[in-house]
Amino acid sequence: MEEIEEIIISSVGLHNIIPLTSRCNLSCIYCSHRGNPPGLKVYRIPDLTADDVFFLLDFVDPKRKIIIGESATRIIEGEPLLNPQFRDILKIIRRRMPETEIQITTNGTLIDRDTASFLKTIEPVELIVSVNSRGAFEPHKQKMCCKTIRALEHLSTAEIPFGCSLVPLPFITGWEELDSTLKLISETNALYIRVILPGITKYSLPEMQYDFDELTEKFKSLIKEKYSSLRVPIVLEPGEVDDLRAVAEGIILRSPAFEAGLKAGDEICRINGFKPWSRVDAFQKLYAWENPELEYKRGSSLLKCVLHKGKNSPPGVIMYYDFDPQRAFRMKEQLLVCGGTALVLTSQAGFQRVKLALHKLGLLGPVEVRAVKSRFFGGNISCSGLLTVRDIISELRNLKEPLNYKLIMLPDEIFDARGRDLGGRHFSEIRNSIDIPVMLM
Repeated sequence: MEEIEEIIISSVGLHNIIPLTSRCNLSCIYCSHRGNPPGLKVYRIPDLTADDVFFLLDFVDPKRKIIIGESATRIIEGEPLLNPQFRDILKIIRRRMPETEIQITTNGTLIDRDTASFLKTIEPVELIVSVNSRGAFEPHKQKMCCKTIRALEHLSTAEIPFGCSLVPLPFITGWEELDSTLKLISETNALYIRVILPGITKYSLPEMQYDFDELTEKFKSLIKEKYSSLRVPIVLEPGEVDDLRAVAEGIILRSPAFEAGLKAGDEICRINGFKPWSRVDAFQKLYAWENPELEYKRGSSLLKCVLHKGKNSPPGVIMYYDFDPQRAFRMKEQLLVCGGTALVLTSQAGFQRVKLALHKLGLLGPVEVRAVKSRFFGGNISCSGLLTVRDIISELRNLKEPLNYKLIMLPDEIFDARGRDLGGRHFSEIRNSIDIPVMLM
């Protein structure tokens, strides 16, 4: 229990994420927990009480949004509205931090008119509602899809800002059902739709196996052509980036960016006179600053505008995550000190981003970048947070001898605050397996 408490505090302190429960009232066929490999060390937590959350708020950064209903640690996150003290918890957060935005991720099945009215009283709040086609549920729970759509209507009536996420399963539900679901969402006040391609492992159900690249290309085409007529911006994830330019993938309706006239495809060149280092840098500045002045490029035209917004509030620009400049500068310091060739091991999804960052830093010459395959999970899993000690050691053993690197760098997303991966293995095992300094980036 002591270890779980430490992980919860770490989740709050590092990510501003408050986990409320591990219980869920659905059984989605794409749920990541269905494809977990044996030996995965994750934790189910009991429902947190209002007193628990009051204590945890001491670790929250009030300048960043508070996130409920997501997980960045080994805690299994459930449906937050199942927590019997959900309303009391939100009231406590709002009393302690009256201006901090609260973001709640939910499946929406428990949101009725009364709940929507309550959520209105604790603004600023934004919801991310997971919406799915009927075919995404087991047969006895397919009616839940209707409850989620009704929740969107209740949130729209209460004028609560919300976006939607959807995991497409056209290889199970068919394209017509998917089209119908997207159309239903677009007829509500949804600010955006995140289409998240399903992650599958070598342990996932046979019916969940699909061609990732084929579905990616299909959706790119549909978003550009067929779905562009919908009122709401649709963004495909995981997003591909070929550069570090601060290009907007979409603009949220009725947002400061929308009111200023920004459009998808615009490249933000300067913010209050500062040239953004990357998309991440641009978004951080847009979020943090009050009424930022922008110079942006649309085609061959250079335009200007002001985003009328408060400090630490959403600008309404949707961008893919590329690379955090602070992380890049920390990497540069470590790589310059090592005094020789370095090896950077990254995930398959992070490979291009790391190369772009190193190129911008002028460090690609003395640095070799290699993408590590997820052997522990398998399937199409490609993110750093799901790599393990086993994956890293396997990659190092595949390298040709002799190894002349002065330093090896690894993504810090692999490890929790105690230095352990998802299988419970410690970072020190990697250091002990090779006679080269190993550092986290």
